Amino acid sequence: MQKGSGSSALVAVEKRISLEIERSLALRTDLEPKLAGAARALAGHSLPIRTQLLAALRELVKKDAFERELYGAGVRALAETADKRLGALLTTALKTDDFGGLPALSAACFVSDAALAPLLARAAGCAKTQLAFAAEVARSCRGELTGPRLFALAPRIKEAHRIALCVDLLLPLSLRLDAVPQKACASLADALHVLRGSERHLGRWLVMAEIAHHGGDDRGLKEAIERTTTGPDSSRAAWALVAWALDEKRGTGGTRPTSELVARLSHRPSADRDTAFLFRMAERKVDVARPMLEALARTKPLGDDVALRASFMLVKHFDRPQFKDEIVEAADASERDDLRALAAAALFELGDRDHALRVAEPLAASDDIAAQAWCGLICALSTNGASKAPSLLSEPTFRRVQWGWIE
Repeated sequence: MQKGSGSSALVAVEKRISLEIERSLALRTDLEPKLAGAARALAGHSLPIRTQLLAALRELVKKDAFERELYGAGVRALAETADKRLGALLTTALKTDDFGGLPALSAACFVSDAALAPLLARAAGCAKTQLAFAAEVARSCRGELTGPRLFALAPRIKEAHRIALCVDLLLPLSLRLDAVPQKACASLADALHVLRGSERHLGRWLVMAEIAHHGGDDRGLKEAIERTTTGPDSSRAAWALVAWALDEKRGTGGTRPTSELVARLSHRPSADRDTAFLFRMAERKVDVARPMLEALARTKPLGDDVALRASFMLVKHFDRPQFKDEIVEAADASERDDLRALAAAALFELGDRDHALRVAEPLAASDDIAAQAWCGLICALSTNGASKAPSLLSEPTFRRVQWGWIE
C-alpha cells in the first residue's frame, strides 16, 4: 500500500458528512444520531469535519439546542481533539441560561482555558442541582477542587437527573480517566458514594465506582466483593464481574459472562442488550469470555455487527485464526454496506490493510452513514503511514459509528 492511498475517498467522505451536517441543521431527522456518531469518530482525523462541527455548534448555541445529538457529539469531539477553538465556543455557551447544558459542562472538564473559571463558578451556583453538580465536577477536573460542595449537592439530585449526569457527564469522564487527575477523582469520591447509594442500575453504579476508584477510593470495590457472597444468589455473579472491573488482578472467580449479565453491566437500559462489557473482557483476554464470543460468532455467514466483532476479538485476542475467514467473507460479500465496511475495519486492524482499503474505498459513495464513516477512518489511517494500526474497533468508536450512541 502506498502512502497517500485512499486520500480521494477520505475527501469524498469529508464532503458528504459535512453536507449532511448542514442539512441536519436545517431539518432534523432520525438519522442525526448516526450522523453525530460518525462525525465524532472522524473528527480526530479530519480538520474539515471539526470545522463543520464548530460551525454547527455556533448555530445550535444560538438556538439553545443543547439536547441535539450533533451538539453533544460536537463539543465532546472538539474537547477530545484539544481543538483550541472550543474555548471561545464554551465561553458563549456557558453564558446562556442553561450554561450550555450537560454536554458543555462535560467538555469543560478537559479544557484548561482560564476564561472559563468565572463562568463555571456562576454555573455552580445555579438553582438547577444537576447543572450545579456538573459545573462543580468540571471545576474539580480543572484543578479548582470543590469536594465539600459536591457532597452537599449529591443527596438533592433526583433519579432522572442522576441518570442524565451518569450518561452525559460521568461516563465521558470514565472513558478518559487517563486525562483526569487522580486528585480530581478523589475530590468526587464522597459525592459519588452518595449517588451510588441511590443507584439501582448496576452499570451506572459501576461507572461511578470506577471514577472514585481511580482517585483511590476503595469503598466501591469493597462493596462489590462483599456482595459476591451476600444478598440474592442471582446477583452474586454480576457483582463478581463488577469486582473484576474495579480490580482485574483479582480475576472473575470463574464467573462466565452471559447475555443477561452483560446487559446488566452496561450503563444503558438492559433492554438494549448492550454487549460492551463482554468486549471489555475480550480486550483484556479474559478466557471465560471466549465461550460467549464463540457462541456469537457461530452465525454463518456473519449476519450482524456484534457477531462480526466477536469473530474479530477471537482472532485478535484468543488466537483463533479460523474466524478470520468469516470476516473476509463479510467484507467481500455482505449485502449490507455497513457490515462490509465494519469487516474492512476489522481486517485493517488485523494487519490486512490492502484488502481493507480495496473494500473500503468504493464505500465512500455509499448511502449508509456508518459505511462512509468506517471508510473515512480506514482511509485516514492508511494515508498517515502509521506502522501499527490503532484500535479502529474500540468500544467508543464502534458504538458511535455503528449504532449512533454518542455518549
